[in-house]
Amino acid sequence: MKTNSFWKRTLAAAAGASLLCSSIPVFSVSALDGILGDVDGDGVITGHDTALISRHLYDDSFTLTDDQLARADITKDGQVTAEDAIWLHANYEQYVLGDVDLDGSVTLDDGFNCMRFIIQKNGFSSPDITYTEVQQNLMDADGNGIINIDDTSRLVEFYSKIVANPNENPYCGNPGCYYIHPSEYYKMITGDADGDKVITDHDAAVLSRYLDVRDDEVEEIFPSFWYCADYNLNGYYTTEDADLMHQDAVYTFGQTTLGDDNIACANLALKIDAIQKAGGTVSVRKDLEAPTEETGILRKTYQKNVYAIDRVNYNLLDASGDGAVDINDAMGLLSAYSRESAGGYYYPSVGHYALS
Repeated sequence: MKTNSFWKRTLAAAAGASLLCSSIPVFSVSALDGILGDVDGDGVITGHDTALISRHLYDDSFTLTDDQLARADITKDGQVTAEDAIWLHANYEQYVLGDVDLDGSVTLDDGFNCMRFIIQKNGFSSPDITYTEVQQNLMDADGNGIINIDDTSRLVEFYSKIVANPNENPYCGNPGCYYIHPSEYYKMITGDADGDKVITDHDAAVLSRYLDVRDDEVEEIFPSFWYCADYNLNGYYTTEDADLMHQDAVYTFGQTTLGDDNIACANLALKIDAIQKAGGTVSVRKDLEAPTEETGILRKTYQKNVYAIDRVNYNLLDASGDGAVDINDAMGLLSAYSRESAGGYYYPSVGHYALS
């Protein structure tokens, strides 16, 4: 299976990071029972154990089991408080949260390793590196038990905070709170796989294309894919995410922001294909003002045979989800229209939204 070309280059920097698995202490099963501080039960006391205590204290939607609570009572006073997290963090952690490569510090390599793990578990590349349970727990930057792109972003941000302000608390600042909180800088629109700031069926189509053909250039075409296509944030990219995008789509294929129908959209796709085959240029612009009935969706510029279209509407014409509008998209739109007119399902199948 091919490795995504974008991350093949990006993760090259992380390939040299030593995964010091042999340095992880080994415990027998009997010795693991009741280790004070080993809240997650992986046999090693790390920042992930402290993060779990923190989430229990500061997140009302998260709670520890009775067994975990017993192991989290570091001060042995019969209750779990911020003091337990503070003591565990200060005295017992063998690896800090985020130290995925176990080298004693959090660096960009740890974020790259987290991203590599996500790509591997989604079947996009072969597992050239195996991550232990301890390492996977250290990837869980927010301590919610799920490893997803949010954790990668938080690790990168955490590293940035350490570099920028080495004497400040890089966590949230609350006493005894040691899971990594994100800033607004890393907030993106979940579900916006194509990065045009609007959730449409094109986003569902981009994910469908990944699921169906494992397009090796998906990230080159849509850099926001890995950050936004996991709509339910469970760490996996599946048809369930595509279904949710389709359910919440502001626009579906076969329409534009002006309300055009399938036939009009197919004609627009054919016109774009003809312009390009004739040597003309179709400029897809993010800064183009929203189209109106007066300006139209495809606008001719002052230059000969040069046209402009806004990103959202261009994506709504890209029925195949491959990043380019051509005759194949027109045929896909017409086929979908025919299926629907005959009483069938508009898309090829439930969960798959790329038209061809």
